[in-house]
Amino acid sequence: YTPSKKKDITGAVSSISAEDIANVQLPTLETALQGRAAGVQVTKNSGKPGGGVDVNIRGRTSISASNQPLYVVDGIPIISGDNLDFSQEGIGNSNVSVISDINPDEIESIEVLKDAGSAAIYGSRAANGVVLITTKKGKKNSGTKITLGTVIGQQSLPRQIDVVDGPQYIEYITEVFGSNIVGTEANTNWQDEIFRDGAIREYRGSISGGDDKTSFFSSLGYSGEEGIVKNSDFNRFSGRLNLDHIATDKLSVGMNMGYTRSNTRQVQNDNNIYGAVSAAILLPPVVPKFNPDGTYGSAFGLENPFAAVTEYDNQLKRGRMVGKVYANYSILEDLSFRASLGVDL
Repeated sequence: YTPSKKKDITGAVSSISAEDIANVQLPTLETALQGRAAGVQVTKNSGKPGGGVDVNIRGRTSISASNQPLYVVDGIPIISGDNLDFSQEGIGNSNVSVISDINPDEIESIEVLKDAGSAAIYGSRAANGVVLITTKKGKKNSGTKITLGTVIGQQSLPRQIDVVDGPQYIEYITEVFGSNIVGTEANTNWQDEIFRDGAIREYRGSISGGDDKTSFFSSLGYSGEEGIVKNSDFNRFSGRLNLDHIATDKLSVGMNMGYTRSNTRQVQNDNNIYGAVSAAILLPPVVPKFNPDGTYGSAFGLENPFAAVTEYDNQLKRGRMVGKVYANYSILEDLSFRASLGVDL
């Protein structure tokens, strides 16, 4: 480590504070980086709730390997990569964001390390940059502070793709083939059958404070998002407890512990030409939602879009604990020994 002047590292480190994102609705942590850190590109690769997000620091560095940065929460590197991105081949090869396990309301600050010098502290894992996340703590002699908040919103499809209706389709088929070769005269709007207005709900509460020797921060939160495609949603329950205690003049101890339980419900759609949205565009409107015998209507080998958002029950349930305990002993005025044990479970 060598001393560095602030002007020399301004372009290599970006900082985002809690005040910068306090009044912004943030379903996931990556959204806090979007447009707030120079040289950081955030791209959501899926429209589903809780879907994967690509974060690239100073561009993409590899064609075939991962381009995701290393996330470090309160000093604990978060395990990610292909083995934990939950790629789901059967629903279109999209992934689920690993960092969606972290509640943005618990974040005090975010530091993005972009140059090789600062990233080298964490070895080869930091080849794509490092995102340092610090969670909130209580302040000494501040009294007890209680914070409550709620967010309620709605998301909807701005407009449907313009397609022919049943009578127009029959007219076209008759003109080309001389008769209605489909054999039905239904008029099904498949986009009406798969899309909906989705609700967004968030409830959160926290208690923080401290005295001369002990400070604490605890929080509970719930975030729920319904996708605009039926049967797709994301729910997250989170809790955190951060404690710091001065045991003696030389010894201090503490813990930072957070737990998240999330459930992602998804349908066969993303990056899938035969998924629910694609089938809603490709399947002729003259195909009925149900056949006379009660089975789902279909044609040309395409899956019935209504069945695609009704019959599947594909849920991805995750529980994650990230935290540490530590002890710090002051040997001399300018020399201390610190031991910590962290877990990403």
